[in-house]
Amino acid sequence: MAVGHAHGIPKKIEDPEWLLQHLNELTDAHERDQKLPWKVSDAPIVKLTGKWKLGQNRSDPNQLGTIAGLMSSDGSESHGLANLLNRHVLSGDEG
Repeated sequence: MAVGHAHGIPKKIEDPEWLLQHLNELTDAHERDQKLPWKVSDAPIVKLTGKWKLGQNRSDPNQLGTIAGLMSSDGSESHGLANLLNRHVLSGDEG
């Protein structure tokens, strides 16, 4: 399992021109040193989907043990992840 942390106040940006420019800049920066760098325009996104990857393939006792371990931690991030596991994995929500 891996986790990322963002700090600050998120800002929702709905400006399509800004988003495309940002995506192009990120792609260019990460592709610059590749043998065959690609551009966003080479692979236009038609649909983007996500999936919860929180141990859905694990047994219920394993998932409950993970939740208990996270809840026994001092960090609020761990408690947040435990709540996600509780809501989405144990409820049967795999999407």
